[in-house]
Amino acid sequence: MKILLIYPLTRIKNKYLTEPGWVPLGLSFIASSLQQGGHEVAIFDRNAALSSLGNEVEKIDRAMLDFIKQFNPDLIGFNTVTPLIYDTVNCAKVIRQNFNGLMIAGGHHTTAMPELTLQRLPELDGVVAGEGEIVLRKLADGDNPLAIPGLWWRNGKEIKGNSMLQIDNLDNLPFPSMDLLDMQFYCRPGRTMIRGFHLSTISMLASRGCQYKCHYCAESLTYGRGIRYHSKDYVIEWMQKLI
Repeated sequence: MKILLIYPLTRIKNKYLTEPGWVPLGLSFIASSLQQGGHEVAIFDRNAALSSLGNEVEKIDRAMLDFIKQFNPDLIGFNTVTPLIYDTVNCAKVIRQNFNGLMIAGGHHTTAMPELTLQRLPELDGVVAGEGEIVLRKLADGDNPLAIPGLWWRNGKEIKGNSMLQIDNLDNLPFPSMDLLDMQFYCRPGRTMIRGFHLSTISMLASRGCQYKCHYCAESLTYGRGIRYHSKDYVIEWMQKLI
């Protein structure tokens, strides 16, 4: 299957952020998991496109539609932390006018409100609650969407969801496919990552989860209670690859 993953624009107070921010590691991990299963994957990063094409959403929409036409995916997935949900709504509407394949979304926002997200975005076929690597892999492999843990699916007029799936051994995940991203954009020196320092930086994720369950934080909501770690060997090898 051919899968296109889209990283929407970050909008805060009606303004789109143009500075390099956190690398979309979630999409990169999902991409590598899909590639490991023999699927063809591409990422269209609207955040990086904003930097290269200018601050015109319509121009980015056209570039995205051209990319979709050229890649011709079977499935399109969106990453949605809450600051991205506004642009996700825009993308879903724009894409659905010309695309009849499957469209899903995942991330902190859909994990918190899976059913409401599907109700508000009729263009989507389903949403992922929790970690998406295994969910997307099963969906791409042709498993029944109604039986995949962590997947909420539109079944006619009904919306059906399954309990979240937690990945026990993080080292079983392949290294994230960061080569699918514009790394020159994300490694561009800036002051947004480490305040007060104008540096070239890159982000990594060496653990998932938290032992607490704070109401203002999405960590335990998305990754479940408790902490899981990558091994030190995994982290060191990943670090060497990044360098």
